[in-house]
Amino acid sequence: MLRVFGILICLLMLLGTPAEARRLASVNWCADRLLARLVPDELISVTWLMTQMPGSESDRARLRKDVVFNHGDVEEVIRLQPDAVVSGPWGSPALSRWLPRFGIQLWPLAEPRTPDDMVTLWRDWGQRLNGQEPDWVAPFQARRQAVVARARQLAADRPVRVLWVTPGGWLEAGGLVSAWLAELGWEDAALQVYGPGWHHLDLEAAAGLDVDVRVSALSGWPHPSLGSAWLEHPVLSRFQTGVPHVRIPPGKTGCALPEWLDALEQIVATVEQQRAGT
Repeated sequence: MLRVFGILICLLMLLGTPAEARRLASVNWCADRLLARLVPDELISVTWLMTQMPGSESDRARLRKDVVFNHGDVEEVIRLQPDAVVSGPWGSPALSRWLPRFGIQLWPLAEPRTPDDMVTLWRDWGQRLNGQEPDWVAPFQARRQAVVARARQLAADRPVRVLWVTPGGWLEAGGLVSAWLAELGWEDAALQVYGPGWHHLDLEAAAGLDVDVRVSALSGWPHPSLGSAWLEHPVLSRFQTGVPHVRIPPGKTGCALPEWLDALEQIVATVEQQRAGT
């Protein structure tokens, strides 16, 4: 009887002991933003991009005042002695080689390929870090359903064909952009013309495309080559008269975050207005 009582006392002491705070570092801009929403107080270091990239402002405001901005170098991270480092899907091989030698875990952030992958990513990391689903998942799913319903109604009336250009004039065919357009019931011109993969925009081919809307995902990356507006080229304006051009602000579609719906709502609303003649 005394033995059972002693075991119960030990269990109560364990349950009453607060969990030791983790020290997490991020070496990926998208991981910066995700962790800032999930565990801002445990995030001791993020990338320098959080100080440069438009769209990071609200996430940067959640960070600790003593957060350290890193450049993704393994030496920087090791000096901070975090418990774990969160990297992107293409993290430096040096991280996986050196961090374990210093007792630091490496947690890679998977690359979502579909809208459902995005939701799974949030749920998995929410459970991993907080033991529960993030509070933004349910509102996102309801809003997602509404946007998809509007988009599919447009496609039911007449097909909607989209030319979506990422920063620097690149077309990502068969990736997350294509998956979102497929969910909307819309056609991805890049996928149809070029096939899966990354392709640089050919202005002559683009000018000859029969599309209903052009989309530019603008970038806040501090480099001149990514600041140019490829879809503003006079060739496209001349040969695609009347085709609306939607400019997605920086930070909306660069990471797998709920802001994707802001971009999609903007595009859907533009097509609705065009169809209504407004």
